[in-house]
Amino acid sequence: MTDASAKKSEFATATIANGGLRLFGPDVEMIFASHHKNFDAMMQVNRVALDGVQAIWCRQLDFIQQTVEGLTTLAREVAQPSSPLNQKLANHAEFSKRALEKSVTNARALTELATKAASDAMNIMNQRFHEGLGEMRHWREKHHWSVGD
Repeated sequence: MTDASAKKSEFATATIANGGLRLFGPDVEMIFASHHKNFDAMMQVNRVALDGVQAIWCRQLDFIQQTVEGLTTLAREVAQPSSPLNQKLANHAEFSKRALEKSVTNARALTELATKAASDAMNIMNQRFHEGLGEMRHWREKHHWSVGD
């Protein structure tokens, strides 16, 4: 038997693992361990994504609360009959200006939170991808396989 056919025949050999279950192929335990690591990485990605969404929701709720408080204050000032109309209009214009500036600031903050969550999730997936490539390289070297076999 040639060396190449001997290498390929490793897939045809049966191994007994997991309490008598017959599994075929080389290093079944390594394959299961690799898939387990993939699953763990995806769980981490989902956790990071969920944390990011929760952080965004909390920030949005804070922004809404601040806006409602500001509108309540403005409504009280406008409702006072003793204030001159030009003062009420000036207060309204100032509130609108601050609200617009705050909205832009809040949008930036939300964008940063979303970007950080996405970046963290991608870093986890990228790290696992590179680990998986290393595992494949290690397995290939262990069994002396080349890409062309």
